Amino acid sequence: MNKNIPFFILPLIAAVLLFPWRLSGHHADTMIAGAAFSLDFIENRSQWPEHVKYKAAIPAGEFYITDKGFTFSYYSEEDLDRIHHMEDAREDVSNETVRGHAYTVHFVGANTHAATRSENKRSYYHNYFLGNDPSRWAGGVPLFEKVVQQGIYDGIDLAIYSKEASLKYDFIVAPGKNPAQIRLQYDGVQPVLNKNGNITLHTSVNTVTEQAPYSYQVIDGREVVVASRYVIRDGDVAFEFPDGYNPEYPLVIDPVLIFSTYSNGTTSSFYSYSTTYDATGNLYAGIRAFGTGLPVTTGAFQMNYSGPQDVGIQKISPDGSTLIYCTYYGGSSHEEPNSIIVNDDFELVAVGRTQSSNLPVT
Repeated sequence: MNKNIPFFILPLIAAVLLFPWRLSGHHADTMIAGAAFSLDFIENRSQWPEHVKYKAAIPAGEFYITDKGFTFSYYSEEDLDRIHHMEDAREDVSNETVRGHAYTVHFVGANTHAATRSENKRSYYHNYFLGNDPSRWAGGVPLFEKVVQQGIYDGIDLAIYSKEASLKYDFIVAPGKNPAQIRLQYDGVQPVLNKNGNITLHTSVNTVTEQAPYSYQVIDGREVVVASRYVIRDGDVAFEFPDGYNPEYPLVIDPVLIFSTYSNGTTSSFYSYSTTYDATGNLYAGIRAFGTGLPVTTGAFQMNYSGPQDVGIQKISPDGSTLIYCTYYGGSSHEEPNSIIVNDDFELVAVGRTQSSNLPVT
């Protein structure tokens, strides 16, 4: 593979930067600026393998909704923070590695062809120009606040959304249907049921807590709490209701995932290389973004920090409070945006270097 080949991005980037973008790509999808953190669920429009339905950025990792359940992939914030300090000190990081860990949650016996409905479309969207296969490029990809999988079990829907930096998923059981159908099988991590009713998932790079489920029914316009708890049978997680519930009304089972990771306030999955501004005061930054990508296997793994990373271009409002767009451009290896400038026609020109032999071109 050729290394450190200069590249110039003008025709393709100038064309697509006419539209608002959010940070996007096959290695990471991360909110960089704006209001309080919440998850964006990015629809798959051929930019990922077919079994992936939606993807979201989670703290120090990536979350995929698939046709069989969930896939989580994390990287070590501690490793990335150490490497960023080395880069700041101009030290060689070409042989540095970042630890990662992936696991899946398989819905045992679920309907793999469940219909999917998305809600609350975001005002921004993504475009993907990654690699030189145009069939894998996607433009105008929508993002949503919430995803609902209808009929994932008989009479049971699954709603997936977030509350601040926590992931929430609700099982909504129709009247007369059986919640005992729900069984969650973990691969790549061992669920541990604590005395407080929470499930703890210890990976090699972080700890994830699935809080004890909050379950309820709405009866005569009033929310009635239903006692519920996790149980682990033959390694699978299920739900129990020790005091029963009223089967004539829908039942909502509402777990929350809390991500607990190393953080000293400086870690980031992107690293800034260049900045500029335009005549109206908007700010631009050329970044190199790092992420795990869709895992092939579960369990602990390692990544070379000088491996696949894409170029990102951020545009931020003059007061620095709002991300206007951010896009990735890259191939299968390592790119760096060494210099960017905005000309008098408000076209952004990026100059950098690449180790990829399959950059997207027109």
